[in-house]
Amino acid sequence: MDPAEDFPAGTDPRPRDGASGGGKPTIRVVMLFPFFPPDYSGAGIQGERLARELAAAGVEVQVLAPLHPGVDAPRVEQREGLRIRRFRVPQFDFERKFSLGFQAAVWLAGHSDWDLLHIHGFGYYAIAPATVARSRGRRVLVKTTLSGGDGVPKPDGRPHHRLIVEAYRRVDAVVALSAELEAGFREDPDFRAHVVRIPNGVDTELFRPASAAEKRAARGKLGIVPDEFVVVTVGRLDHRKRVVDLVKAVGRAASRPLCALLAGPDSPFPEDPPMLDRAEAGLSAEARVQRLGNVSPDDLPDVYRAADAFVLASSAEGMPNALLEAMATGLPCIATDIPGARDLLEGGEGHLYSVGDIAALARGIDALVADPAAATALGARAREAVVSRYSLGAVVGRYEAEYRRLLEGDVVAADSSAPTDC
Repeated sequence: MDPAEDFPAGTDPRPRDGASGGGKPTIRVVMLFPFFPPDYSGAGIQGERLARELAAAGVEVQVLAPLHPGVDAPRVEQREGLRIRRFRVPQFDFERKFSLGFQAAVWLAGHSDWDLLHIHGFGYYAIAPATVARSRGRRVLVKTTLSGGDGVPKPDGRPHHRLIVEAYRRVDAVVALSAELEAGFREDPDFRAHVVRIPNGVDTELFRPASAAEKRAARGKLGIVPDEFVVVTVGRLDHRKRVVDLVKAVGRAASRPLCALLAGPDSPFPEDPPMLDRAEAGLSAEARVQRLGNVSPDDLPDVYRAADAFVLASSAEGMPNALLEAMATGLPCIATDIPGARDLLEGGEGHLYSVGDIAALARGIDALVADPAAATALGARAREAVVSRYSLGAVVGRYEAEYRRLLEGDVVAADSSAPTDC
């Protein structure tokens, strides 16, 4: 138990002058995740990178996360400036979420060395922790992670879902990843939290354009033939990511030889693998699929370097990390016209197409193959946009500023006159 727990909320007596903010008090943040590495989750990976960079900037970060059955990770560890506490949770989804929320709430109630609760996403796991934080006079910030999954909270008729809606509406601030999400929060008359738009960030040094030698080496490691045009996608191979659409588009495209490089774990939904198998079986001899499985973070940059283009075929995203990484690598990108992807590409940094329009995706791939100079220029524009607007360092600075605004009491209710922070 924390030595300061007997003091009222907000009156921890330990000195807090420190590294963050040039002599200002150190910010102490608890981050709550429904998934956190080594669990496979794009939002979890993005959150871990953000947490590490915040810690490097002098923010004290304590991570609370589940330890799912079968996952090999320590319950308590400290690495890369982060203190990580994992809670054992049941296998089944509904029980897991409530178990995580209950254990996290108990932890928050028993510790005083934190100032702000930063929740990644929002679901049943967030209700009790947010309630405890508010009862102790601490600020609560929620980062949305998936449009349509934890976006603008709306009642759906289920009594227990109402708990999520009411808890969500009582938080202090929400980070909206896309313009659509931001507008949805601001237009909701029942939502009073401060709304700020902060995009996901990407490490532009780790994900950078490949030299000719690096590209040859990366392709050689994967067994890709020199004249093969490789289209990569990164993410879980499930129906939301619509990887079957990419495979079918590779089959329909006129260009040959083509390879769809799929980097990500298999779908947990039983209907997905057979659909992908059937789509792959229907390809001609000069159009193929190469599945890489779950690629480690250390190997992922080489996967992008081996490719000639990137495709995001998803039906829904918050702000897709894989698209940011591909753009940073300088790949020409094609993505579905959805929130998050639209924010990244609608200025001409890539091509957008309607969800499920396989013919349009095939035409987009053919266009990139037919005009290598235009494809290279498109990738350069994508890289320039990421460096100027979506670098991880710039995003970390905006989070730190938002934390300070919350802790200093400068919180503005969301309304139509509030400024857009993007």
